[in-house]
This record gives sequence, C-alpha cells and structure tokens, in this order.
Amino acid sequence: MPEITAILNTYRRPWALPLQYEAIKSQTLTPKHIMIWQNKGNDKLPLEPLDRNIYLKEDLCANISTSNLGVWARFAYALNATTEYVCIFDDDTIPGPGWFQNCVDTMNTHEGLLGTNGVIFKDLDYMKYDQAGWANPNEEVKEVDIVGQAWFLKRKWLGEFWKEAPIPS
Repeated sequence: MPEITAILNTYRRPWALPLQYEAIKSQTLTPKHIMIWQNKGNDKLPLEPLDRNIYLKEDLCANISTSNLGVWARFAYALNATTEYVCIFDDDTIPGPGWFQNCVDTMNTHEGLLGTNGVIFKDLDYMKYDQAGWANPNEEVKEVDIVGQAWFLKRKWLGEFWKEAPIPS
C-alpha cells in the first residue's frame, strides 16, 4: 500500500477544516498522516473555534504561523512528510471518497503532478486558456500547464519547487 500524507491549509475558511478532515479519513485509501498548515490570515486564527478533539489524533499534527508566509509556505511545510506521496489541499477543497485511490492509480499509468483543476494556456500572454478537472470535467487524464486546488505528487519531487531557474546565457 502506498503511504500518503495529506496537508490541509487553513486561511480564510475555518469551517471547511472539519469537513476536509472527515472526507480524508473516509477515503477508500486513507493517508498515513494528516498535517495542518495554518498561515495567519486576516481573520481570527481559525484553529480556535474548531473542536479541539480533531487535533488530538495520533495521525495529525498542526503548525501555526504567526505571520502570513504566502501560498508557498504549505509546500515548504510538506517537506516534513515522510511518506512516498503528499497531497496538499486548498482550504476550500474537499475530496471525493476515491480521490487518493484515483491519484495512485493515475500515477501508475501517467506519473506526474496531479490536481483537481488544471489550466491549459492557449498562448504566451496567459490570458486565454482552457480548463480541465472540476471546472471542466474530463474522464481521461489531461496534461495541463498548471494545477490548482489540490496537488498530489511524490514527496521526493518537493525539492524541485525550490530550485532556481538557470541563468540565461
């Protein structure tokens, strides 16, 4: 069985966290670990009003930043995962019950960064594009330029996020 770490991100939708947690625990292929990244938002810290029992589970750890470290901080936090795969969710994304199983099955035939929504740019001005995924449902695997809302990938690929672009010659 492949091991997965799910990373939940809280920012402005604290009400979604318990729904995400339950959806992840109800997967047909359950993750080994669940990690929560709390990036300080403009709102009151969302961990406070939630049921504290959700944070006392052995498969869960939470990290609260007192600063807003930006969208990429949750990907840096994912470097703490020890499993083969990681899946990072936006705070408004609740996966269907077969999400992880579908991702693992897809990785076996089309290895790559998988997401719930993909953007395919039509030209270099990036203003014209098509979408695949929840915004434009598709049954087949589609190659896209960027993914969003959820990112499923091999943990060892996270280092690529932090590499510098080559210096032009």
